[in-house]
Amino acid sequence: MKKSIVATKSKSCSYTRWLRKKVYEKKILYNGKTLNGLIQNGKDKFDYSMTIENGALCLAYDADISKLSPRPFFSVKIPFEPGDYSNYNRVRVKVFVAAEGFQNMYWHFCLQGDEKGGMHAPSTPVNEWYDCVWEINYLDRSNLSFITVMPFVGGCPPEALKDVKVYIKSIALEKVDPDYELGYQLEDRIAYSHLGYYPNAKKEFIVQKGETFKILKNKKVVYSANLKEVETTLGKFKVGNFSHITERGTYQIECDGLSEEFAISDSPYTKGIQGSLDFLYQLRCGEDIPLVHSACHLNAKAISNGKTVPVFGGWHDAGDLSQFEICTAEMTRALLDLSFTNKKLNKRILEEAKVGLNWLLRTTFKDGTRALAISYRHWYDNIVTAEDKYPLNSGENGPFENFIAADALAYGYLAFKDTDKVFANWCLRTAIDDFKFGVLGYAEGKYTKRWGPSIPAQALGSALSAASRLYQATKDIKYIDQAAEYAKVVLACQQSEYPNWDKPIRGFFYENPEHSYTLTYEHRGHEESPVTGLADLYNVAYWHKDSKEWKKGLLLYKEYITTTMEMTAPYNFLIGHVYELDKINMDRFTVPASYGTKEQALEMLKEQVRNGIKLSETAYARRLPIAIQRRGYHATLLSKAKAVSSIAAVLKDDELAQIAKEQLEWIHGKNPFASSTMFGVGHNYHPLYVAYSNQMYGALPVGIETLGDTDEPYWPANCNAVFKEVWGHTTGKYLSVIADLEK
Repeated sequence: MKKSIVATKSKSCSYTRWLRKKVYEKKILYNGKTLNGLIQNGKDKFDYSMTIENGALCLAYDADISKLSPRPFFSVKIPFEPGDYSNYNRVRVKVFVAAEGFQNMYWHFCLQGDEKGGMHAPSTPVNEWYDCVWEINYLDRSNLSFITVMPFVGGCPPEALKDVKVYIKSIALEKVDPDYELGYQLEDRIAYSHLGYYPNAKKEFIVQKGETFKILKNKKVVYSANLKEVETTLGKFKVGNFSHITERGTYQIECDGLSEEFAISDSPYTKGIQGSLDFLYQLRCGEDIPLVHSACHLNAKAISNGKTVPVFGGWHDAGDLSQFEICTAEMTRALLDLSFTNKKLNKRILEEAKVGLNWLLRTTFKDGTRALAISYRHWYDNIVTAEDKYPLNSGENGPFENFIAADALAYGYLAFKDTDKVFANWCLRTAIDDFKFGVLGYAEGKYTKRWGPSIPAQALGSALSAASRLYQATKDIKYIDQAAEYAKVVLACQQSEYPNWDKPIRGFFYENPEHSYTLTYEHRGHEESPVTGLADLYNVAYWHKDSKEWKKGLLLYKEYITTTMEMTAPYNFLIGHVYELDKINMDRFTVPASYGTKEQALEMLKEQVRNGIKLSETAYARRLPIAIQRRGYHATLLSKAKAVSSIAAVLKDDELAQIAKEQLEWIHGKNPFASSTMFGVGHNYHPLYVAYSNQMYGALPVGIETLGDTDEPYWPANCNAVFKEVWGHTTGKYLSVIADLEK
């Protein structure tokens, strides 16, 4: 979309700033004029040529790989003089992709020596020379000897010609002033919400320099005050508070520098909502999306017991073209929730929600089995021959997946019952079936292979929400009766008493009533499930005899949240999780074979836990979650924020509402990097990992990650999966929090 192109070239994009950095020193590693010493990889699996053409290394290949499985790859290893290159901290590669009908080129660049190197995985424009730069500030550069270049073979869509040429003209190391990438310090940056603040909300920004500040409206000073010095567990900071300003308008902060403009508005996140809707539109599968792709994957199917269902449509899950029922259902539910609170954008929100609803309706086998994990892997021509390796995915039956589908579809009935009765009734019938299959599947111990045995707190929490929605739709008391029984199990998963710790904390959840494992996540976030389930149930059945127990559970979770907020002051983001060393469930972590055995991985995770805040000899709180590979924590943060916002909405709790708002502020610039993490919305946003597409306006990534065992935010300039990968799941969580705040 045109917005994405404009956002990429905007001064607000960090890439624009990076290109303007002064280069103090430069060393050419490869000049593109020789094949001497270059090592080709992948020739045995994929045919490509390597020549020198027009003064540059030229790699030519046939992009039509529909008859090849698995997806092929190729790379060229370019050696250079081994040595210590610690004086340089940036790589620049000058590239050109000659291709007809492709929107972009996705690459892997790996700079290394004897040990594991650093990876950069950008997408670049086609048919123009492009300077691809990335900083390597935290890469060990003491013994470097080669760079590997791998243009990604992503298939050939119908609108493209199959012949592709990739040119590499030069590769150089540079010395520039490094970006701040790790930790909580601010140096000379102003951390504030780039989109703005609600009129009656707390309005603060954070700095580390200066004594006073001014607030400007239309370039005129409307307020000035002293900064407040604060010393927290994260360090010394200065906070500017202008909460008493409630007049709607556009403002700036002047404090040892001038901020960009932000709004004080009844709906300050309108740009974020609009950006999210644009992003989801670009993620759509199976239809023509201008400047993104043509109608794609029209022959993709899922299979179960000899039956098939089409799985095109909906949204591509992330940068890899896959789809997941869990994410689709949650994104759909978030959109529908928002449609009831945002009348201005209601029509557009419902249009996008229907994309998810239609996919959920189309991909059920009507026996509890659903298309759950869909992998497309690459672009295809929509003409399929007998030789083509077209994806055929297996359907699966899982109660959590059934419950979240039931919730989204029942919500669909409520949203469309007055405007499209036939469609609404179809949603309701399917929701009733999904809930029934979820109840049966949970009782029988069913679960899906990809995600493993059901987590009672998560699965039954989603059942509470689904039952509440079905009760709203049907007024059938059986849904409340079933939910009340499930609520007993959910509450039994909660830590309701103070544990025998030096710093006791209660109110958080375990996976099951036996408290075998703490409820934690490394990637997808579902911590909201038990909390939102209880809130939804209390909202529709406050008259029930057990409602006091449901409310008690909500208030206990509030205690957990408010007790731990001081751990992240003054940024006030929600902590990752409470961990117990003997209650880490390794089934919840992705551990590649290259990371060693499961036991070795567990020890790595325990070391990360110990770098958190000690609560007892075996219990710790981490500001950011632990993980081996799947790092990036917007989903875990926003799932917790959704739990907070759902309580705030149901109990009309202003304190929790403010805490939820501060999570959105973290996303949009009130963080140590002063970076809005939504592409094209806010300022200093980074290019993201989009793989098969151009940069997507409004995209949120998997999120700010950690480095090694540290418990510090890490937001490096390089781009790679998964932390910078665009992800609809994150967008769904984001919209769901806003929906609660604007009720």
